[in-house]
Amino acid sequence: MKDDVQMRCNPFYSGSLRSSCFCLLVVLILAVFAAGCGKGDLSRDKAADMIKQAYEKGTLVAGGSIGSLDFGLKDRGLDFFQISTTSQYKENAEKWNKLKNHDMVEMTEVSKKPFYKDVPGSIWTFYRVEFTEKAKPFIVKVEEYDAGFGRKERKATVRLVTLDKVEVTGITKEGDTGAIVEYVATFKPTPFNDGPVLRNGAPPTTFKWRVPFRLFDDGWRIDKENAY
Repeated sequence: MKDDVQMRCNPFYSGSLRSSCFCLLVVLILAVFAAGCGKGDLSRDKAADMIKQAYEKGTLVAGGSIGSLDFGLKDRGLDFFQISTTSQYKENAEKWNKLKNHDMVEMTEVSKKPFYKDVPGSIWTFYRVEFTEKAKPFIVKVEEYDAGFGRKERKATVRLVTLDKVEVTGITKEGDTGAIVEYVATFKPTPFNDGPVLRNGAPPTTFKWRVPFRLFDDGWRIDKENAY
């Protein structure tokens, strides 16, 4: 009777309980192993997602994808840009009007003054400029700078294109903790691409490049310091 009580009180006496404990142990081991393998595995889909996030945050920037927009004098608390009716500045005026038609800016006429006194009909038209809510996703930053002669001017850095998709075309491993990812990025133009923007080269439509990755204790990251 005593031996029977001891065996029934022993947690390892039951065969089904021993099997359950063994299965649970196996599941835990596999879960830990899978988690470790997941951090060390850099798939094409994972790399593409990380590259997309880097473009959205501005960590990666394709050449020609951003430009600067000078929108004029800061005077008496108002921001102005200037449009002239002379043929020299006609194209610039048309580009500002395109931004207005795209609902990127609101333009309020403030004043006019002669541009060339000896040229009939040649005038400056001054407008107050405000970016619309629709424009904000394409604006990187707005900053003020000294334009000389005691004047302050403002400049906006804007996106001429936005990322459409990323396709990873190959991954080359460099040891256990490094990889080079080759990819093709496709872009689509923003309304600011039609505007009077100072550019550093033509905005890209497709961009083929490569970027280094490094494996850390928490997983893969883009190696920003050594990016090409």
